[in-house]
Amino acid sequence: MLFIGQKGFAVTHIVTTTADVGDGSLRSAIADAADGDTVLIDVKGDIELESPILINGFGELTIIGAFPKHTTISPSPGCTGELFNIENSGPIRIEAIGFEGGNGDIRHVSVIDCPLGVKFARCRFQNNTMTAAGKFGSAIFAEASFVTIGASSIVNNIAEKAAIHGTSS
Repeated sequence: MLFIGQKGFAVTHIVTTTADVGDGSLRSAIADAADGDTVLIDVKGDIELESPILINGFGELTIIGAFPKHTTISPSPGCTGELFNIENSGPIRIEAIGFEGGNGDIRHVSVIDCPLGVKFARCRFQNNTMTAAGKFGSAIFAEASFVTIGASSIVNNIAEKAAIHGTSS
């Protein structure tokens, strides 16, 4: 007897609120996503994250915003760490999102052990400051990963070792 398996279909998860948690939130959409899925942010405004969003162990994931000036991700008061922590995943594509207002020890994106790549397209990294001792990259920190940034703006970011910092180990 021969059984032919059907590969699952990719799903689009729609973000309908700027709230950090709950139905329709970015956090919920990413948590519900599986390999090959797309998260579509269909709401304008600032999504203030209260804690990091972990993207770990994905094969492929796409996150698309409305446009960087319409969809921004920023830390809420009291938030620490990376807002997006991407580990052992790829390829990941993040498109048309603004990352703004990281300060102190908040970095917008950390990419660790993602050799298949994380690509940022039509994004904006603006007004991010990393002042914590021993932390580098106010907008993006990458370690043992392949990161591509295309058609994006990197404006007014301050850190000890650049807005974007990468290491090989």
